[in-house]
Amino acid sequence: MPKRLGLIEADELPPELAREHRSYGWMFRRLLNAAGARLEYRHYQATELQLPEHLNACDAYLITGSKAGVYEPWPWVEALVTWIRQAHRSEVPLIGVCFGHQVIAEALGGHAARSDRGWGLGVARTAVLQHPPWVSQPPESVALMYSHQDQVLALPPYATPWLGNNFCPLAGYWIDESVFAMQGHPEFTPEYLRALVLRRADRIGATEVKVALASLHQPTAHKQVARWMLAFIERR
Repeated sequence: MPKRLGLIEADELPPELAREHRSYGWMFRRLLNAAGARLEYRHYQATELQLPEHLNACDAYLITGSKAGVYEPWPWVEALVTWIRQAHRSEVPLIGVCFGHQVIAEALGGHAARSDRGWGLGVARTAVLQHPPWVSQPPESVALMYSHQDQVLALPPYATPWLGNNFCPLAGYWIDESVFAMQGHPEFTPEYLRALVLRRADRIGATEVKVALASLHQPTAHKQVARWMLAFIERR
């Protein structure tokens, strides 16, 4: 029987991007299916207060990125934080990406906030500091696509950092066999990130936009990270 993965979507794509890319959840479906997943998917829209009523509805859950910050006083953010704490107490496996990585850290006793380093955009490489037990033979570093201003600034208790660089020292962490989190976006394609950066160009600044777009030709480890996600899900 295939495992069930709950995709907790923490944002909705702008209409002009949704026409081609649908949603964050669908981007993850494409990523994981291309890596050989045999999963059943269930979608939950966190911004509309749609969260699993029963934690055993799925075998694992993945919390997506968002333009929101974990510190913003939205009712859905508060509800998601409460749900994460319940899920973690019940040892339900959680994957967090970008905002998901940040909100899990915040919910479990760490801290995420706007970074004074500015925008992290485009393809960036992070060192593999330590690797979780389900990550076999990792390289010394991995490249992923990034789009963020917020960062995890302090890890939750018992968390182990696994990715980091000078710009984003806590770019990934895990907690036992229950949490696997990362700041980078393995689900993004170069086409999607290009459109997203151009859409935000006025807020980002011309120099940062130029550097980010120039980086998109670089290969990324998205397929490898997808396989690590599947290994994490299959462990339970």
